Amino acid sequence: MKAILKAKQAGFTLIELMAAMAITAVLVTVIVSLTSRGVDIWRWVIQDVRTTNLARTAMDTMTKDFESMQFRSGNQFQWMLVERDSDLVSKAKKQRRSKANRRKSSSLTQKAPSGMLMGPEGAKVTNASQLLFFTSATDRNPAKSSQEMRRDRIIGDINCVGYKLVYRDQILNEDASKESSGFPVYSLYRNLISADDTVRDMLGQVDLGQAYTSHRDNETSTENFLVENIVEMSLIFEVDSLKHANSSDTKKSTTSETRRETTLVPMMVTGKRMGACSKLEVFGNRLDLMGSGEDVSDLNSGRVVAVTISMTVVTDEGMNVVDQIRQDLRFAPPQEEFFEKYTRSFTQRIALPTAY
Repeated sequence: MKAILKAKQAGFTLIELMAAMAITAVLVTVIVSLTSRGVDIWRWVIQDVRTTNLARTAMDTMTKDFESMQFRSGNQFQWMLVERDSDLVSKAKKQRRSKANRRKSSSLTQKAPSGMLMGPEGAKVTNASQLLFFTSATDRNPAKSSQEMRRDRIIGDINCVGYKLVYRDQILNEDASKESSGFPVYSLYRNLISADDTVRDMLGQVDLGQAYTSHRDNETSTENFLVENIVEMSLIFEVDSLKHANSSDTKKSTTSETRRETTLVPMMVTGKRMGACSKLEVFGNRLDLMGSGEDVSDLNSGRVVAVTISMTVVTDEGMNVVDQIRQDLRFAPPQEEFFEKYTRSFTQRIALPTAY
């Protein structure tokens, strides 16, 4: 008779199962954390690449224009005009007027426009300059052929170019407001005036801003759109000039010494930075600087030799936050917090032509 041996079946104890579940939970937590971190890094890299491309597009275009800047000395004509953006300066006044209008019309069903040209609360443009100068643009597209220009006695290869930063809806072609249904963005525009219009309207003028007035209506047109998400554009000019300094010799007699120096002149909306100006005009025989709290008389006979451009670009995630703030879907964060979390900064120095 064969003996049938029953194998003793083995199993897991409750403690072993709990230990296995705990280890599995730890591993899953680690994997999920690493995956989430990897997704965050991927999203950060993608946004960083995009902001870098946007900044490079704007910087490269401005660099080409500045490196081809045209200037003629020994005359009283204006060749470059840089001034703080009036939209930033008058923004508080516009908002106060808008609030007053809303209070007066509170009984009406129609809402008064809130006027958010330069961004909502917590994400406003802090600094921007309007820029006008002459350049031999590589992408110039004159309205007339060379033969037609010679026939009409309009000969020239110089273009006037204007840069302006605006917060608006480019697709719907309208300024931003809480009531608009589109998606406004911070847009940098480049208005390239044709060669014949430049020769006829802009060259040989003592007031370049006034001569540009007839072209302002076209500066935010679709064809002049350059790049989006530029929330700030700061310009710092380097002015080379002769400085007069007093020195005393061993006999205590005071003499005047002249030395050449390069002075940094930032163009700022607020004059908080030392030496900041609100307006810079370059003429053929002088410089005019306005809005500085310091004595800049020595710079009037100097010349601009370089410019440093600083741009702040908002990420796509930041633009979603901006639009939510605009529509009152979330509270506006402190401006410092918004700029630190949702923006990237880029800087480039450009040497102006030596002929100038």
